Amino acid sequence: MDDVDLDAGANGMLRIQAKTVNGDYWQPKTRVNRAVPISKTLREYLERYATGASDGGWYFPSPQGKFRDPDNFSKALAEVNKAHALGWTCLHFRHTFGSQLAMKGESLFKISALMGNSPEICRRHYAALIPEAMADTVEFGQPAHKGQTSAPNDGRLRIVQVTPTQRLRLVGS
Repeated sequence: MDDVDLDAGANGMLRIQAKTVNGDYWQPKTRVNRAVPISKTLREYLERYATGASDGGWYFPSPQGKFRDPDNFSKALAEVNKAHALGWTCLHFRHTFGSQLAMKGESLFKISALMGNSPEICRRHYAALIPEAMADTVEFGQPAHKGQTSAPNDGRLRIVQVTPTQRLRLVGS
């Protein structure tokens, strides 16, 4: 299938898209197709992964070579976790991905696009993880991000410092 495209982008793309395989139709939960870039680290694992034979060309088939039912995958993951005294679920891995993106300072819009959620859902889940990353956003007259230069002052407006007892004044030139 075209779900894992190692030739696209810098390291490849995961394509979450509606498809019909062997007469069975599948579509993403949100009914929206999307492409998610593959990280360099994941690419290294995928290059070592040997895709098993499957009925329909699935990249990650079930042991029987069929579509891997999410419930079967969750069951298999639970067995592996139990053997290693771990309590993780697929949702934990998904939430970790979103959390890591937020703590890295990615926008909630980008996180929602990558995860296939609405921006509102991402705001509720991940906005609390990025307040420190927004501190430089409210600073004026200096670069917003490291390595970025400030926008030049066009001479029409400048910010002046005021004491707490004064009102903020914007002075035109």
